Amino acid sequence: MRPPPGFVPIAFVLASILALASAATGLAVDRPAYMAGDRWVYELSGSLGGLPGMNETDIGSFSLSVAARVEVAVRSAADAGLEVSTRTTGYLNGTFELPDGSIPGTVTVTGTLTSIRTETWEPNGFLAVEARDRTTYVADVALFLPVRFEVDLWTNATTLVDAGAVFPLEVGGRATASLETNVSVDTIVRAFGSTMRSSNETTISSEWSREALAEETVTVEAGTFRAVRLNQSLGAFPGIPVLGGVPGGNETAFWSNDVRYYVRTTAYVNGTPALTMQLKSFTAGTTDSFLLPVLIGASIAAACVIVLALLRRRSKGASRPEGSEGRGSKVQETVPEGSRAR
Repeated sequence: MRPPPGFVPIAFVLASILALASAATGLAVDRPAYMAGDRWVYELSGSLGGLPGMNETDIGSFSLSVAARVEVAVRSAADAGLEVSTRTTGYLNGTFELPDGSIPGTVTVTGTLTSIRTETWEPNGFLAVEARDRTTYVADVALFLPVRFEVDLWTNATTLVDAGAVFPLEVGGRATASLETNVSVDTIVRAFGSTMRSSNETTISSEWSREALAEETVTVEAGTFRAVRLNQSLGAFPGIPVLGGVPGGNETAFWSNDVRYYVRTTAYVNGTPALTMQLKSFTAGTTDSFLLPVLIGASIAAACVIVLALLRRRSKGASRPEGSEGRGSKVQETVPEGSRAR
């Protein structure tokens, strides 16, 4: 049976329309509706063969492995932006090669890191316009005798962001931003029974970019998610503060609209994978996060009013003149001492 005249062209047009409609509904990186109480927990692991922007003549070559837990939480959300806290705690193990002629030539390092970073994200994306960070390293270095080093870094940064639309970002799309960051860094190093302090200020200009490459399904400890694979600029390593853009650094990141953030990221330095973060759990905030302090305050206020009312009633009752009890009121009789029945 032959199709009626014109059926094939019509069918082709309908198929084309359906194909275009299907492509238009593909996954995109949507602007997330963050709420106070949103919390992401990640597992961080990897190794560094050097710090970005520094060569071996600056600090000597080294190998450093990192295993840490990273917690990111939205502390407050408003039209003016978000306040976000990132806490990193973990362990370091590595080896450092000292300059030629040093004895010993190579030392081993074991230690811990703790970093607490508070950022204010601008409302049109998630780029930080203000950041405060304190990172502490405690490391034992095996020289002739074990030597403990303690390093505290305090950083304060304000960033001017010149960005186009970051959200939404369709697959095949690209977003960019120009960043100018004013940074102050205070450092305290304790070792060999002495304390060294230093302070530095600088301004760093950098470019940030993000490309949405493909839609993929990603499985991590927190579950299986539809995600968009991104290639974007690398701004910092969690727990290892690197300020401004990282020379030769980029990041492959998988963004899921279901969790409103990343489910997995891998940082690269000059094409070599360095550190990977994988989502362990996600807890969504609710509007109750805002109502809770109000309800607690209202409960305390109500309790105070009730207590004050009771105290006023008791105070008035105690100050009544003798014989002024109202009709039907009971007056407790006072029994003289020694006259009670035995």
